[in-house]
Amino acid sequence: MIRWETDGSVRQMEATEDPLLQALSDNGDDLEAALKSVARAEVCVVVTAGNIVGLNLDDSKITDAGLAKLEGLEHLRWIGLARSGVTEDGLKQFRAARPECNVLHT
Repeated sequence: MIRWETDGSVRQMEATEDPLLQALSDNGDDLEAALKSVARAEVCVVVTAGNIVGLNLDDSKITDAGLAKLEGLEHLRWIGLARSGVTEDGLKQFRAARPECNVLHT
């Protein structure tokens, strides 16, 4: 599996580390298609007027790299990351990039 780093570099990682990154790889980096493919397994996606406004990724294996991919969801208003694989550094970066998005994390 391929891992996208926030600096634009690409690294190899285990497929089980982050299902969102695997789905992005499988779907040609199409974020919407990737979210649809993992939604059945791990996430709850809330869509309003065709825009993704909420994601519940609680208890998922999403990593900092996967979270960074979500920074481009301009209509995202909340995201749940409790008990996920996201680190404090990943949360800090996401909050800096998306200050208007409510991040639920424990």
